[in-house]
Amino acid sequence: MTLILFIMIYVIQIREETQTKIDLPAEGEKSDVITITGKKENVEKAKEMIQKIQNELVICSIYNKCKSLRELIFYIQ
Repeated sequence: MTLILFIMIYVIQIREETQTKIDLPAEGEKSDVITITGKKENVEKAKEMIQKIQNELVICSIYNKCKSLRELIFYIQ
C-alpha cells in the first residue's frame, strides 16, 4: 500500500465517521487547500482528524521515525 492510497483510505474513513464531504486538491494541482463541508461540529472533528494525520506525517518525515507505512499507521492511531 502506498502512502497516498493510505491517506485516501483514511480520508474516506473520516468522511464516513464525521458525515462530512472532504474535497482534496486534484493531483498535480498547486493548491493545498482541503475543503470540508457538513455540520459545524462534524467539520471541526474532521478537521482535527486531518490535522493529526498532517502532524504525524511531518514528525515522521522530519525525525525519520517511520521506516514503513505500518509504523506511520501506528503513530496516527
